[in-house]
Order: sequence, then C-alpha cells, then structure tokens
Amino acid sequence: MNSKDGLRRRTFQAQPLALLSSLIFLPAKNGLRHRETADGEASPQKANNPLSPSAAGTSSLAHVVLEERVQTRSAATTCSLVATALLLGAACSEPRASAPAGQAVTLFNRANAEVGKTLYDQAIADYGQAISADPTLAEAYIGRGVAYALKGEPDTAITDFNRAIALKPDLAQAWLNRGIAWRAKNDLDRAITDYNEAIRLDPSLPQTRNARAWALHLKGEDSKGLPDAELAVKFSPTEANYVETRAEILEALGQRDRALADYRTTLRLAPGTEAAIAGAKRLGAQSDR
Repeated sequence: MNSKDGLRRRTFQAQPLALLSSLIFLPAKNGLRHRETADGEASPQKANNPLSPSAAGTSSLAHVVLEERVQTRSAATTCSLVATALLLGAACSEPRASAPAGQAVTLFNRANAEVGKTLYDQAIADYGQAISADPTLAEAYIGRGVAYALKGEPDTAITDFNRAIALKPDLAQAWLNRGIAWRAKNDLDRAITDYNEAIRLDPSLPQTRNARAWALHLKGEDSKGLPDAELAVKFSPTEANYVETRAEILEALGQRDRALADYRTTLRLAPGTEAAIAGAKRLGAQSDR
C-alpha cells in the first residue's frame, strides 16, 4: 500500500517464508498434535505475493498451519512457514483426531518432512498418495495445500483447504490456512472471515490472532486489530513476529512510545529484523539494530 493510507507494507523476500506451517506429524498410534509456529513479514513495502519459500527445520512433531506473515531477519537467518513453514519445538495441544494407521501415516509424515526441505513437488506427490490410501485424512489435504501455497499457487491450495474443511469443519488449522491463502490473493475480507471461524473453533491459537490483526491493519482497521495483536503476544510473548505486528498497529494508532518499545523488543528477540529496524528509525531511534 502507499503512504497515504498510513499502512506500512512489507516486502516478502525469498529467504523467509511468507506462510508458515504447522505441519502435523501423525504418530503411528493416535493423535494429531498442533504446534505453535512463528510468522512475520519484512520491510516497509508490501509485495504482491506473500508465499515465498524458505528452508525450514523438521521435527518428530510438526504441524500444518499456514501462517500469515514472514519475518525478514538477518541474511543468515531462516524463517518459518505453513504454514507459516516450519518452526518446530513449540507447545503442542492434546490430540485432536485419531491418526489413520499404516501407509497413509507414513506417506503423510514423509511429505511433511519434504515440505521442511522445500521439496514441494515430492511432498505434493506423497500427500496425494496418502490421500489415496486414506481419503478421509483431512490433514493430508491441509499439508498438500500448504505445499501448493509455498509454490505460489494459492488457488490450488484453497481447493485443498476446501476439501479439508468439508471433511473436518471443526479443524481450526484448515480455516486459518485458507484464510492465509485468501490473504495471499489480497482478498482481505475472505481472509478475515476464515480467521473468524478459526478463532471461534480455537480461540487460543496465536497464529490466527496475529493473522487477523495484520489483515485488519492492512484494511486500516487498527483499532479492531489491536485486541488480536495483544492476545497473540499474550499467548506467545517471546515470538518476535507477533510483537512486531503489535508495534506496527500501535504506530498506526499514534501510540509511539509503546510502538517503539515493541520494535526494540522485537530486535532483542530477533536481532536484524528489518521491519523493526525501519519502525524504530521512523520513530526516531536511529541507533536501534
């Protein structure tokens, strides 16, 4: 967006992930666990396509949740996605669904690992085989949608998220991921509608609070977005991306002191975050890095 409307757009660069993922690794026994992931964006201009790939880690428990924004950090730093890629090791919830046995689980988990290695075509093929083995596995549709999103194909991703929602309409991650895909298409109203449903289903997901806060910020509705930004930080106070989102909103609302404090906190948590450096400079803290 331009400077007239007061919203600061960030540039999604190739290295960080524009979407984050909570890839759900299914244990062979039972249960899906959803972990918290980070999201964020970068510098003060917004690019058209927020689905830029990046390297990400893997873990025995991962997730599939598209995250809204990508954090630009120092050149040596990689970021997370959905998505919004894979930042692993965050808190897991209790199992929410029974894992199917056998081949589908093996293929599903292998596909998740491939997403973490940015092997999206291989992941899409393995998710497809998992779906063939178990057509009721909604999480595989989410995973494949994430892979398509990371390839820059949000329309195909939305088709898979639609299928996941049809199979499991109570799965908050499906609604969140579809919302992020709508956001990638610059359809903020549809994105917010999906975020609303994800929050209704699971009010405690910080990713969704952050995603909705950012979408409202982009619409110029910062007063509406601030409560979500506050909750995202409350749920995950050490997640730099959420703190930086709140800083942007506070700055837009004219709360300069609080915004500057959040930019500084962001830089303490994630040194080199370009959006926070730019924000601190705008507010007169030229020496902040």
